[in-house]
Amino acid sequence: IQFSAYDPGSNPDTGWAASPVPNYYMAAKGNSPNSGAPYDILFHFLNDTASVGYNWQYVAGQGNGFTAHIKTTIIEKGITMTVAGKSYSNVIHTRLELIYDVFGTMTPSGSYDYFIAKGVGIIKIRSDIGMFGMTFQACSDLVDYSIK
Repeated sequence: IQFSAYDPGSNPDTGWAASPVPNYYMAAKGNSPNSGAPYDILFHFLNDTASVGYNWQYVAGQGNGFTAHIKTTIIEKGITMTVAGKSYSNVIHTRLELIYDVFGTMTPSGSYDYFIAKGVGIIKIRSDIGMFGMTFQACSDLVDYSIK
């Protein structure tokens, strides 16, 4: 799956998603809306065989010239939620904590909450990112899909 997001006045960002089961990944590459600096980060947002509370950490790439580290935790499994008026069951909720190595100091930058419905994929992503006094919050909801 390839997707693009565009914010008027900025460069388009491109992302890719892949799912070599049981692991699910999303890659993002573009320029920071705050600084214009490039980023290239891999989001390993799900291991669908892991139990609630399980977490993993990895070096995720580069952002704003700094090495990005991510810790992913399984928060909930088997939940039901409504997104854009549609109800989804058997949803897994994961949280990714983004941390940058800023000149040897591990600096938390924010978090991403992913909600993944079995048989559908990502139905919602909530982002809460902040660094150096700047914050950015976003929510992306699935509005339509088809399975072929």
